[in-house]
Amino acid sequence: MNTTKPMNDVLSPPTPCVARFSRGPENSERIDVERRGHAPSSWSLPGHRSRLPHDLCHLIVEDALAISDGFWGLVCRGVEVRIVDDHAELLYEDSPLRDQPGIDFSELQRCEEAVAILGTFGLRTEQVGVLAVVTLAADAPVPPLRPEEIERIRTLFPGRSPELIDAVRSRLVTLHRQWMTLSDTDALTFDFPSETTAAPMGVGHESGGLC
Repeated sequence: MNTTKPMNDVLSPPTPCVARFSRGPENSERIDVERRGHAPSSWSLPGHRSRLPHDLCHLIVEDALAISDGFWGLVCRGVEVRIVDDHAELLYEDSPLRDQPGIDFSELQRCEEAVAILGTFGLRTEQVGVLAVVTLAADAPVPPLRPEEIERIRTLFPGRSPELIDAVRSRLVTLHRQWMTLSDTDALTFDFPSETTAAPMGVGHESGGLC
């Protein structure tokens, strides 16, 4: 018997938010969020200049594919992010979200898989003797998505076209290059959901690009 409940039966209704991504000391990633109807929120994680922040990948993917109950959908419902040992723990009304009875995390799990497919690039593989050494590299080539990867995302989120999925990947690659050159005094700022959600590109706009 399925005892899970829709998000609307467990959490507050979602409201729009604005997310600001900036770089902190030693390339750490800082995310500041303004939410309508909820208190502002912020968190920081260790980062790397050659890697697009994971939470930014989530925002672009979830907005473009019109996913309402992924990570950013939870943030828009008032969920807080607490960093414990470099890992994010989700809280709702000061309690771990995982302890909420019957909450359905299936869409969040599908989002994680989609982000893993679309947001994995910037890696260079070199053969050192019998070992293949994988490192982060700013100039690493970005291979196109394989047909089976596109089909997997369409299985996870039916109705999304191959063209849309390719456009999301291209958007992430563009943002990856912007993030690598972002100064410590600049930030990337996005609305979620954006006004263009479900449009051909369907991604959050930068407020003036670098602000």
